[in-house]
Formats: sequence, structure tokens, C-alpha cells
Amino acid sequence: MVKLRYLHIYIYTRASFTTPNVHEQLLKSLPKMKELRTLASVWFSCKEDANNILARTPNHQKLRCEVSKCDRLFPAFNNITKLEMLKFSGGPFWTFAEMNLPPCLKKLTLFNCCVYSLDQVATLPALVVLKLQQVTFCSKVWEVTNEQFPHLKFLELQVPNLSEWKVSDDAFPCLEQLVLRRL
Repeated sequence: MVKLRYLHIYIYTRASFTTPNVHEQLLKSLPKMKELRTLASVWFSCKEDANNILARTPNHQKLRCEVSKCDRLFPAFNNITKLEMLKFSGGPFWTFAEMNLPPCLKKLTLFNCCVYSLDQVATLPALVVLKLQQVTFCSKVWEVTNEQFPHLKFLELQVPNLSEWKVSDDAFPCLEQLVLRRL
């Protein structure tokens, strides 16, 4: 399957990628799938499994995944240098202090996780779509300055736990659509 380009696992089904008790030699023997561009609806048991599998498939452009155990560290998505679209679910009990995201990311959806800050996301130069769905902010205050989100056109906040959202006058200079949802 070294030529495989698209792998979609459709709704009500998810592929589980785990590497428990796998020796380093076995992991090294897995073939690299350099042609894989889209990987959708995969479930990783932990951040290490995600990093190991994603290292074998370095040319993703689209990735939709869930990582059930992250130990406060975001998977190394920044190593996927061609990644343009990421939909990530990390679970409500995992708080991310730092997000490892590639600068070429255009669309980002975060679902069901907790973040300390969106400062790294705010400086992504190519980001045009940001969806925060059931994302909890640790500080309950989100402050957006002029330098942040320079090219963002679409912003969705679904069930935000914010008590205050401070936005400077010149923030979001390209924003065309703002969607606020509360379930």
C-alpha cells in the first residue's frame, strides 16, 4: 500500500492505531507511505502512537484524528510539513499548553479539548478557517491583538466557556464570517 493516497474511515467506524508493546525494530520495519495525502477518522490511543504513525506518513495534506491520551502535549503535527487541513479531537481532560502546528495550515478544527492559549494558532500565516468546537479556555478570557489572525476569514466558536472576549479594533482584518453557537 505504499502508493495509497486517500484513506477515509467513515462515520460509525474508526480505525484504531496503537503500538502497545511494539519493539523499536518492528516500528522501523513499517513502510513509509509517502503518497498518503488524506487520513480521516483515525483514533490514536496516545500521543506517542500518533507521532509514530504520522512519522511514517509525512506528506498529509488533510488529517482528521482523535488522540485519547495526550499527557498535556499536543502531537507533533508540525512535522507534517504539507498539512493544510487538520481536524483534531483530544478529549476534555487534556489541556494543551503548546500546540505543534505547521505554518502551512489553512483550516483548523479543534474539538473537545482544553487550551491554555491560542497564541501559536493566531500567528499561523496561512490560516483562513478556524473552528473551535467545545473547546475550553483555561483562562476564561481570550484576548486578540492586531497582529493575530492576519488572514482568517471564517471563525466558529461552539459552546465557548469564555467569560470575556477582548478583541482589538484592528483584529481579524480579513474576517468575513463569524459563527457563535451555544448548544
